[in-house]
Amino acid sequence: MAEDDLGFVNALEDKYGSYLSICRELNEFSQKLQYDLDIHNEYNAEILSATCYSQVLSTYQATILISRKGMKQQFHVLLRCMLEPLFPLVAISKNLSFANILVEADEVERLKNINKYIRYCERNNIKSNDLSRAHELKVKVAENIQAKGLKKVSIYDCAKEAGLEDWYDTLYSHTSSYLHATVSSLEDQLILDENNQKITALKNEPELDGFGDLYSTIIRCMLVAIQAVCSIFKIEEPAIIEKTSGSLMELESKSA
Repeated sequence: MAEDDLGFVNALEDKYGSYLSICRELNEFSQKLQYDLDIHNEYNAEILSATCYSQVLSTYQATILISRKGMKQQFHVLLRCMLEPLFPLVAISKNLSFANILVEADEVERLKNINKYIRYCERNNIKSNDLSRAHELKVKVAENIQAKGLKKVSIYDCAKEAGLEDWYDTLYSHTSSYLHATVSSLEDQLILDENNQKITALKNEPELDGFGDLYSTIIRCMLVAIQAVCSIFKIEEPAIIEKTSGSLMELESKSA
């Protein structure tokens, strides 16, 4: 690691050490919980929730790693990615049959991908047996969708089923702006003069400020994920939920 990188990591630890300590303890527990899950292959709820939980956890770990490089914008992007599997995970914990709805609705996404492949081949004048099979498969999948009345399940649908519409309309929408390169998010990459009129440079250095709220958010997301997966697998709610929540509230009150 470069000397200036080490200096930044030390500065980050000095400023957010209490948050990072909570992150690490929660990560250690979450990792162990993942390996302890007893997944039954015949239950969609268990399969989907376990994979969603694993994705939430791995993204949680990634956000912590990139924060050590001061990559705050990328932190926002990964936070949004963390919410994508969190919403269906919590939705399944509220209604186990929602897992079956997700499985069936995947046929809609499958048809969408088949159509993309066909358009790609036709646009590039590619003729092959795979293209012929794709056309045949398209008909079968479309007929199945129509016969069962299947519809796409959106991220908002999952958030609503999970009772997390507020998170969707605030946290998810805000972090999506960093992923989709909106004008407002791109403006954050500019360094302006003291009058905020003239562009003086582009941001290309690690940021140190503003990570406290971000750490709090991913910790709360991870706690919700743990509660959801424990509910689905009928595991008694672990003591770390109350302990971490209390530590986080105390830390936030000091930072307010």
